[in-house]
Amino acid sequence: MMRSTLFPTGRLFPKTGGLAPTLTRALHLFVGVLLSSLLLASAEEPRAAEEPAEAAAHQVIDCQPVDCVYASVGEVEELSSRGECGCIEESGEGALRLYPEHLEQLAFDDQGLATVYAGNRVAYVTRGGQSTRESRTAWMLKVDNGPDYFVEGLARTAEGGKVGFVNRRLEPVIAPRWDFAFPFDDGLAVVCDGCRAQPSCPTCEHSEIIGGDWGYIDRQGEEIVVPMFSREELPERGMIAIGE
Repeated sequence: MMRSTLFPTGRLFPKTGGLAPTLTRALHLFVGVLLSSLLLASAEEPRAAEEPAEAAAHQVIDCQPVDCVYASVGEVEELSSRGECGCIEESGEGALRLYPEHLEQLAFDDQGLATVYAGNRVAYVTRGGQSTRESRTAWMLKVDNGPDYFVEGLARTAEGGKVGFVNRRLEPVIAPRWDFAFPFDDGLAVVCDGCRAQPSCPTCEHSEIIGGDWGYIDRQGEEIVVPMFSREELPERGMIAIGE
């Protein structure tokens, strides 16, 4: 057996100098740091793979929080402030997205719709299915401080200052295109471009629509009479022929 020629004892390091323990501790420290680095690197790899999905989820809910007022289950006639109940999307049509816990508390009518006031706007909300994403919302034209009524199966929606129509499932039937529209009556609705709302009197809550060009649309959104008349000169409904 070959012996060390450095020291008579055959040891590579002297027993009394303290060098061997120091180097041993340094080696242990180095190994520990190396193992920690490897563990951290392996732990971060799955996280990096998860980040795109997480980012995508947040992108869907990229909207501004909003406080709501609505009637809850068991108190259908009682509108109450519920605090922050969802958010309004910053992109697209600015849809209202309710948090699941608030969607579950909404009082729905026999048509499966609930009314939610958010900010200075009002929306209808559907029940949805197994997921809150299946629930629909639609910003509605305000009538008597509430959402528009359904007439002939359609109600007026308001988006971007324009008026259109949705059905009871809140599916868009006629895209918002006009500055105002009256409810449908026997298959026709009066619409106007360039008109505006003006209070009926200084202290009145209700407004009247003045100015602009007036015409008629059918249930497909076709302009049967192109808006070009003043309101006073608009042909009477009985003079308008509706195509079969």
